[in-house]
Amino acid sequence: MIKDIKVAVIQAKVPKSKIDGEIQVKKIVAQASTNADIVGLPEDCVANYDDVRNGYDALSFLSTVAKQNNVYLFGATTVLESDGLHNKGFLFDRSGKLLVTHDKIVLTPIEEKDGVVAGKTIEVFDTEFGKMAILVCKDSFHRYAAWFFDKIKKAGADVVLIPSYSLNVSKRSIELWVDSLKAVAKWFDGSRNNWFKCD
Repeated sequence: MIKDIKVAVIQAKVPKSKIDGEIQVKKIVAQASTNADIVGLPEDCVANYDDVRNGYDALSFLSTVAKQNNVYLFGATTVLESDGLHNKGFLFDRSGKLLVTHDKIVLTPIEEKDGVVAGKTIEVFDTEFGKMAILVCKDSFHRYAAWFFDKIKKAGADVVLIPSYSLNVSKRSIELWVDSLKAVAKWFDGSRNNWFKCD
């Protein structure tokens, strides 16, 4: 890693409409970016499937938010492409430039039912903070997750960004998810004793 990073990670509701989602995201990113280099949003905090199917482009909106707040912005949002809906992880830089996207590979049963198209690749990319990769929620929490992390580690990633769904999840599920990620993070970079710090 090139330098330390201050990260703010946000929990937010799935909005009833794109208008509600934009209001929510503008407010929380403005608050979080005052003391952070990177702000993380959860899955589906901007718009619902109906808005996206009707042509709403969440990535354009998110680009503007990153630029207005002079912050790196990551998360996951639904995007409509020629072959259908994709649950797309994203990272914008401070100027609002889209650095990379990642199509979620391990879909939930609801996403499969709704016709979301699964991704097939994981990329490692350069940023001013070092090499990063993006996994979306269940990509990091399934029986083959260690294989994903192994590939990312071998590709030289310093940081893995994992935007996740933050609504209607049981406390026990959250505990299992966090414990799994702690174990993977320790293995991913065993040279660091303080792999995770909250201020």
